[in-house]
Amino acid sequence: MDYGPINAVFEDNAGGLDAYGSDLPTMPCNYDEGSWTAADEEMETDLGYPVIYNGLSSLNGHGVSTSIALNATAFGGMFEHCYANDNARPKEYDWVWRATEDTEIQMAEQHKLFICLAKDTSPAYTSADGRRYALASFLLTFDLATSVFGEQYTTGSNFEVLPETQLVPTNPVISLPTDISGLMTSSGVYAREYQSCYLRGNWVGKCAIVVNPDYFNSHAFPFSSYHHTLQINGSDVFDGGSVSANGGDPPTTMSPLEAVIAFQ
Repeated sequence: MDYGPINAVFEDNAGGLDAYGSDLPTMPCNYDEGSWTAADEEMETDLGYPVIYNGLSSLNGHGVSTSIALNATAFGGMFEHCYANDNARPKEYDWVWRATEDTEIQMAEQHKLFICLAKDTSPAYTSADGRRYALASFLLTFDLATSVFGEQYTTGSNFEVLPETQLVPTNPVISLPTDISGLMTSSGVYAREYQSCYLRGNWVGKCAIVVNPDYFNSHAFPFSSYHHTLQINGSDVFDGGSVSANGGDPPTTMSPLEAVIAFQ
């Protein structure tokens, strides 16, 4: 406050406590999730600065976190472990993946800043597959105006900006659905096509984002008009990492936990 304007205040571990379960030694006396969250909203309002809260990863059963109620007063929220968790679980899947997508959709619908932080800290140069999966999952439901994607893969320079984040799809063929089931194809994968896609600011035509979050089963790639894929090489942008829209043909069958970003 002494040295410059405050754009936003970051509130860590915000919102309700029910999702933390056994991580807490005990709950506060007479704890009520709704009252606790309402008090958090009041605190944010009284602060007098825009607030970005961290708590969206505390999922409510198999659904979106109750912390999303903080949108009533907050500028936006963060989802840690977003589509990528850690070295032991580098790709989220099944209901966790779907709940993450539904969170991203609801944040976009409410026009709130959504910070999706992939938390896998594996070396970036050996994690192209996981990086593509996390990015594709994010791009399925992102909002160009309010969605932010960050990664924590380990790099030699400690600079965690990777070249594939220079892909920006625009003009989606399908509008944002009310939940992720609206993007499920007949083959069992989730997909969304974009009319105009840009890589490093250069137009690369139409692209398709396709994800198979099924842990056990393979499913058919749902399109026939795409003949190139996103090729990721190396590490971050400071350490010689690169990305290209001229990779090989997309697969006819997508393996469990596989993502494809395809171009015509």
